[in-house]
Amino acid sequence: MTTSRPLSWSRPLWLVGGVALGLTAGCFGTEIPPQKPDQSPLAGLPPAKPTSDATKIEDQPNARKPTAPDEKPTADAIARATRTVLQCPQIHTEGPFGEFAVTLVLVETGKIGEARLPAEIADKPIGKCVKKAYESEIIPPWQGSPVNRTVQVTLKKPDAAPATSAKPGK
Repeated sequence: MTTSRPLSWSRPLWLVGGVALGLTAGCFGTEIPPQKPDQSPLAGLPPAKPTSDATKIEDQPNARKPTAPDEKPTADAIARATRTVLQCPQIHTEGPFGEFAVTLVLVETGKIGEARLPAEIADKPIGKCVKKAYESEIIPPWQGSPVNRTVQVTLKKPDAAPATSAKPGK
């Protein structure tokens, strides 16, 4: 008959106690000494230099914003919005379609503040698409009063989808 050794609880108990003591020392026993004011990690480095010599208009003491919208960026923004507007009939196929004059109110904060649409499309889904496309564009800011621009937009009825034909069998 074989005799078994009696279980010794002291070894696992010492192991658990050691782990607990290590965790306690790791969490609560270390203290980071406060840094003295002259021991900043960045103390020995030279001061940061700006990446560009250009300064903002607001930073220049005697600089003035333009008194009217800058033509090229404004025309580019309106053209970009018009390309988006021409996609509106693809999304909202119920119309109305045709040529419409849209008056854009350019505000000095740098955006198209309002797109005024003719009454026949203003409350329609396609009109809301046109309005959103123009009013989401950003233009360079200027100093002065709002400026109106009129844009002619032609909304064409989308072509009917071509009928799909079944592929001939083999």
